[in-house]
Amino acid sequence: MKKSTKRREVEHDCFTKCFLPRMSVTRWICPRCVIRRPGRIPAGRVSNEIVRQMDFFPTFAAAIGAPEVVPTDRPIDGVNQLAFFEGKQENSNRQSIIYRNQSGQVLAVKWRDWKYWYRYSLEPGDPDADNRMRLFNLRSDPKEETDIKDFNPWVISVMDKIAAEYNASVEKFPNVPRNARDTYIPPVIKK
Repeated sequence: MKKSTKRREVEHDCFTKCFLPRMSVTRWICPRCVIRRPGRIPAGRVSNEIVRQMDFFPTFAAAIGAPEVVPTDRPIDGVNQLAFFEGKQENSNRQSIIYRNQSGQVLAVKWRDWKYWYRYSLEPGDPDADNRMRLFNLRSDPKEETDIKDFNPWVISVMDKIAAEYNASVEKFPNVPRNARDTYIPPVIKK
């Protein structure tokens, strides 16, 4: 009897679509997220809302009843998604994502179903990326193949506002440098 390879083909196809074409940043973070907490998180729910891995720290802190472990002496990038996961609200508490390079420069902004590249690379190491901007609707063009910025200038103004707010917050509250020790010590939780 021949062993079915259907599952392997599907997994390979997801890998190919998510990680290989044009090495787009979207493909680097497109893997699906599965959340399971019987009795608290409804089973079978599917959503296209935005959640980032950095949201899990404040979400898990809230889930265990210890929101005080989340730093309050500075802004953090994660947002509490517990009410969204538990089905108490329809939408995620996050509407946008900033993509930045290692030096902190904004490369792209994803807002709802839209993604605007300020520096669009056709391939890794593209020397002309700084001179190339692209806008995509990820719902209708998930592979980011058709630039539609000329037809949707209103979206760019939204993206510019999100990028400006991010840059202002980083200027006011600089990111912790790479490999630097973090001075934050969480409080002791008493039972």
